[in-house]
Amino acid sequence: MEVENNIESNDNEWLIWSTISIIFSFLLANYYVMGISYLIDKLELNQIFKTLNMVLATPGFMLGSVLIIAIITGKTSSLLNVVKLRNWRYYYIPEGIGLQMLLFIPLAIITFATLNLINKLKPIFPNQVKFLTETSQAVQTFALTSGWTAFAILAISAVIVAPIIEEIIFRGVVFSCLKKYINTPAAAIGTSLFFAAFHFNFIQFIPLFLLGMMFQLLFIYHKSIFPCMIYHAVNNSFAMIMLLLMKLKIVEMSY
Repeated sequence: MEVENNIESNDNEWLIWSTISIIFSFLLANYYVMGISYLIDKLELNQIFKTLNMVLATPGFMLGSVLIIAIITGKTSSLLNVVKLRNWRYYYIPEGIGLQMLLFIPLAIITFATLNLINKLKPIFPNQVKFLTETSQAVQTFALTSGWTAFAILAISAVIVAPIIEEIIFRGVVFSCLKKYINTPAAAIGTSLFFAAFHFNFIQFIPLFLLGMMFQLLFIYHKSIFPCMIYHAVNNSFAMIMLLLMKLKIVEMSY
């Protein structure tokens, strides 16, 4: 019994340090991204470098910090265990598409309702509203004004890289850490709040939180991270398709 308690304690310590490293690297990466983006603009370098910096730096810092902690503490096997890279089923694909089709319109309604509320506050808090909208529109603005190579990199990162890294970080490590100290519903809510805040998109904060909760429910129900990654990828695919249509001027939609 004492050996089992020691093992559990070591796992707890590893998860705590991993979660702390995720938060620290998240904050550090955002300063890094802003600094490098400014430098790229100042030196008038190719926008491809800015794209790679914008889409890969923050999740790369966060995942890298977890890997470093796992290697240093000898917990690489524990990392694979909490991530739950198992129980693959082909029906995860139609399940992810079906959930996206079901929730796309309600989440879009929430987004535009939030935008409408913010716009009503514009006469009272003009500077604050401008900051919130510009921050929330950053990726959209970049996608619509960048070249096609940069857009392709952004799309690949959003549809493939982001779902893999973000699900490992949030559904895997952060949720597992919180669940050690609070009950499962509270851990799911806490993880989803962090997931929503991570995107720096105030206008879509509530939809992102609800998406995070849905990913979390899939993770808990299937005991696998694969359905979360699939649904995450499908959701981001829808977003990139909308940006593509806007870039081609087939549809017009703006915050």
